[in-house]
Amino acid sequence: MHRGFPVTKLRLLQPILQDSVFCHHAALSTLSSSGVPSQARVVVCGGGAVGVSVAYQLTEAGWNDVVILEQNIALGGSTVLSAGLMRRLAPSFLATQVLEYTNQGFDAIIKKGYDIGLHRSGSLSLARVSDRFIDLQRQHSAAKAAGFESEMMTPEEVGKKFPYLHTADLYGALWCAKDGFINPELTYAAVLDLAMLNGAKLIQGCLVTGVNVEKGAVKSVDTNLGSIACEYFVNCAGLWSRDVAKSGFRKIRVPVHPCEHQYLVTYPVFPNEDKDYPIIFDMDERMYMRAHNRGILCGGFAVPPKVAFPGRIPPDFSKKMLPEDWDSFQPILERLIQRVPSVHLAEPLKLVNGPEAFTPDGRSVMGESAEVKNYYIAAGMNAKGTAAALGLGRLLADKVTKGSTEFETWELDPRRFLDMHNNRDFVKARIKETSSWVFAINYPYREDTARTARKVRTSPLYSSFKAQGAVFGQFMGYERPLFFVTDQMNALPDLDFFPATFGKPAWHSAVEAEYHACRHGTGLIDLSSFSKFEIKGKKAVEYLQYLCSNDVNVPVGGVVHTGMHNERGGYENDCTVARLQENLFLVVAPTTQQTRCRKWLNRHLPKEGGIGIADVTSSYTVINIIGPLARDLMNNFGDMSQAAFPFFTCQTINIGYASNILAMNITHTGETGWALYIPNEYALYVYECLTKAGKDYSLTLAGHFAMRTLRIERFYAFWGQDIDSTTTPFECGRAFRVKFEKGNFIGRDALLKQQTAGVTRSYVQLLLEDHDMDTDPWPWGGEPIFCNGNFAGRTTTTGYGYTLGQQVCLGFVKNIDPVRGADNRRTDKQTDRQTD
Repeated sequence: MHRGFPVTKLRLLQPILQDSVFCHHAALSTLSSSGVPSQARVVVCGGGAVGVSVAYQLTEAGWNDVVILEQNIALGGSTVLSAGLMRRLAPSFLATQVLEYTNQGFDAIIKKGYDIGLHRSGSLSLARVSDRFIDLQRQHSAAKAAGFESEMMTPEEVGKKFPYLHTADLYGALWCAKDGFINPELTYAAVLDLAMLNGAKLIQGCLVTGVNVEKGAVKSVDTNLGSIACEYFVNCAGLWSRDVAKSGFRKIRVPVHPCEHQYLVTYPVFPNEDKDYPIIFDMDERMYMRAHNRGILCGGFAVPPKVAFPGRIPPDFSKKMLPEDWDSFQPILERLIQRVPSVHLAEPLKLVNGPEAFTPDGRSVMGESAEVKNYYIAAGMNAKGTAAALGLGRLLADKVTKGSTEFETWELDPRRFLDMHNNRDFVKARIKETSSWVFAINYPYREDTARTARKVRTSPLYSSFKAQGAVFGQFMGYERPLFFVTDQMNALPDLDFFPATFGKPAWHSAVEAEYHACRHGTGLIDLSSFSKFEIKGKKAVEYLQYLCSNDVNVPVGGVVHTGMHNERGGYENDCTVARLQENLFLVVAPTTQQTRCRKWLNRHLPKEGGIGIADVTSSYTVINIIGPLARDLMNNFGDMSQAAFPFFTCQTINIGYASNILAMNITHTGETGWALYIPNEYALYVYECLTKAGKDYSLTLAGHFAMRTLRIERFYAFWGQDIDSTTTPFECGRAFRVKFEKGNFIGRDALLKQQTAGVTRSYVQLLLEDHDMDTDPWPWGGEPIFCNGNFAGRTTTTGYGYTLGQQVCLGFVKNIDPVRGADNRRTDKQTDRQTD
């Protein structure tokens, strides 16, 4: 331990912000533990920063009949332990918008006369390694597109902003002028006060014991103080949100658990007033810091991060800290002294150790649950609670009061999870990794190649693919090959992973070989992870016609690509529908749609019944035989001629001794080929038959990276990557799939209106000029698109086009009229480009 930081001299001290006052509305004391009302429109469980923010935003929207239930004391959990940092930039567009909403909320509170301790000192994000500098440059581009004030700085300029920093080892830094800090206790006390002035009620010492459901929707909430009838329930229970979700008859998925987060506060060390010193995010050293009362506040996570409360989370953990852990903080302290050498003279004031709730993918959980209608969730802040709570509360309030939000929120949606994600052991294993992402470089495919809790969902062909050099990624927990290692590649240290980079990836040559096999010969791709549902019943046609914009009333054996839309015309799902029998259909949807699609199907079941839905995702192994030689290969197992087996049809075939294999004459990339839906017990045998016959046609195993490149070159949009619930067919060139003449379907009125009015954005395919693929950073999606110096849109998915010999970028652009300051519109005749 360095001198100045003896553990034995550490003493219990007052809260960091000693001028903070826990001054809530006077009604607080009169409502605490005094019983509950018999009914309310909305019950919010949790009186932390997120819970009071949700209540405030609901009341600001005019929904005043809101009750907040807090099992302990309001704002007594992570809020009082927060360092109070606030930012405006985040790795994704949506996360940035959440922070912007929060910043707008802070300004609005100040205008109403509250002092929240806001100081916009700016921030510096330091880059000690070259890839970090690229990452910051990407964020700088996003900031310019959003109109935020930011600047890339040299080490010399960094030193002028914060003269006590050691800068000799830096590449540079990103300066964000409007970042700063707040007093979190004052801030969210003000938020609670405003919510209560708007009509919200707070009841402290009130423990939620269950949520009652009737006809699939929230009916009432049981507590230790009585029951409350309500229309909506919002789980904002923070550390306890998963426990609350598991109480009651219906179990709700909220995969959240806390990790330990520590920060140090020192006695004065700087000779001058420090309010104008910027916040420092020293990400490569895995720490943040800011000057505080002429001392320094510095925090981070242990390496590896430590899971808090390995067992049950104590229900009375309020206004408390976890035990100080100087051993795990020691590496952070050593790095702090290297970055700010004068700190070695400082005496420690306090080491704060508090729990921060994390999720398995490092993103918050916000939206309506998949299991129960009107049961909403806002939890899992991943160490961004005080910086993002107001923004997340606004999104949640928009969901509840309007049914939609200004932006697509899929990355936060509770429907992105399966039961395995809510397994406590899975959550605790994964958050050790996702909590480390707070400081990690935002490399592409980071989540897909997570290292923890792997090999949980696999196809029967996993071992066979592994033996052939497959490098796997995981999607919805499902392992699927990304590419196959070739003899020409340098051996990777671990075939489950590959070196992260923003430039030319290590797998480029392997994917190139797989791509050419699929484009010019024949390839085999595993599509087993795709979501699959059987729909059956006498009213199955009527039911699917109402859900789908395309006409699915095709002859038995017909296959249709179609969208399922919301009332605004946006894509809730983009799927394939095959008619297997007169009243039996198979719906195939993207991998990430397994929970979302099931909820959408269930939500629109006819009241009179007569429809059966079965999730058969795990019942079939799916092999895609693709390429110009695919028909020749498949002819080994029957007549696959165009006359006998036309495009967009399906048949049950035999392969060798295996029967009842559903073959669809489709691919998802525009190439010739068949998707084979094989009962799992036949999977390995059928695979061996195909590979044996495929030797005569140079059959090549291909992964999803090759598939991605094939569809990007063909200008094929994928749901969740290019299109989402805000995208309409007219905006992405798929109006030809919309059959208005068939009758009513969800979203029809909105699409007819847009057909007349035109669109304000368009899906485009761009080629990147003047790009050196060997030395320049590659585009990876999310990059801003500029036209004549003006921001016009963002890329969605990108990839190197092996036929085009260039980087190909897909994305959406708007055309803003510089005179009118409004969006120019295009009619559907101008936007209807694609054909099946």
